[in-house]
Amino acid sequence: MSRIEKIKIEQAIGKTLIHDITLIDIKQKLKGPIFRKGHIIQEQDIEKFKQLGKEHVYTINLSAGEIHEDDAAIELAKSLMGKGTYRDEYPSEGKINIYACFKGLTKINREKLLQFNLLKIPSCPTLVSNKIVKKGQKIASVRIIGLYTLKKTIERARKIVEGGIISVKPFLKEKIGIIATGNEVFYKKIEDTFTPRLKERLMKTYDSKILYTSKAPDKKDLIKKEIERAVHIGCEVILITAGTSVDPDDVTFKVIREMSEDFSRGVPLQPGNYLSVGYIKDIVILGVPAGAVYSSKSSLDFILPRILTGEKMSKREIYELGYGGLL
Repeated sequence: MSRIEKIKIEQAIGKTLIHDITLIDIKQKLKGPIFRKGHIIQEQDIEKFKQLGKEHVYTINLSAGEIHEDDAAIELAKSLMGKGTYRDEYPSEGKINIYACFKGLTKINREKLLQFNLLKIPSCPTLVSNKIVKKGQKIASVRIIGLYTLKKTIERARKIVEGGIISVKPFLKEKIGIIATGNEVFYKKIEDTFTPRLKERLMKTYDSKILYTSKAPDKKDLIKKEIERAVHIGCEVILITAGTSVDPDDVTFKVIREMSEDFSRGVPLQPGNYLSVGYIKDIVILGVPAGAVYSSKSSLDFILPRILTGEKMSKREIYELGYGGLL
C-alpha cells in the first residue's frame, strides 16, 4: 500500500514535490501551477508556500500495484486519442489536455466515454460530437480523481477506450458551387443577398473554395443546366436557394429530386425545415431554405459540416436531430 507522509515546509528543503501547487488569483484572473510536480523545494520557496496557505507538503511511496496521477493521465490520454488529435507533452495539475490537429469536426464515442467515466476514478470531459473546432482547440481533458490510483483501474479504463474514442475529421469537400434561383433575383427585381452571405460563411467557417456562382429563374430546365455546369467545373457540393417550400411555383427541390440518385427532403430542425439533400454519385446538392441562410443557427449548420467531411448521413441520423432541433 502507498504511504503518504506529511512534512513541515521548513523541513522539506531538498525534497521533491509529488504534485503541482496551484495559484488562484481571482483579481488577476490567474489559475495555474506555481510549483510543478518534480520541483525540488528551495529555501527561497518557503515564503511562497506559506503565502498560498501551505504549511506542509507531502511525500508518497507507491506500491507496485499503484500509479501516480500524472503517469495515469498520460497513459489514459494515449488510449483516448484518435485521428486528428494531439496532447500536452506533460501533465499540469494532474491533467492532460487533448487538442485538434486541424480545423474539422469532433467525433466522440459517447457510449464508451460514459463507460470510461462510470469507473469514477478516471475523468474525461469532452466537447460534444459533431462540433466545428479550430486547429489547436482543446477538445478533451483527462485526469484521475486523486493523487494516485490502482494500476488495474487504469488498465480497465484503457481497455474501454482502446484505439481512441476522441477524434477530429477534416473538411474534405472544399470545392463549392452556389446557385441563387428565383425570378425576382434572376431578373434583378431584388438584390441577391443569398450568394454573398453564403460565400462568406463557407470561406470563413470551412475554408471552402467557391468554384462557381450563378443565378437561374424559376424554370426547371435552366436550373438543371446550372447544376450541370457546376458539376462539370468540379464542384463537390452545390448549394441552391429558393424554390424549396410548398408554393406551386417552387421548382428547385423538384429539379434536385429528378437529378439525384438518392434524395431526401425535410429535416426535423427549425429554422430550415425544408432543407433537401440529393446525391449525384459523390456530388452533393443541397436545396437551402432562406431561413437557413438568414438565421444565426439553422438546419444548415447541422447538416453541412458533416457533408463537408465526406459523411453521408442516414435518415435515422437526420431524424435524431429533432431532439434539440428547435434552434
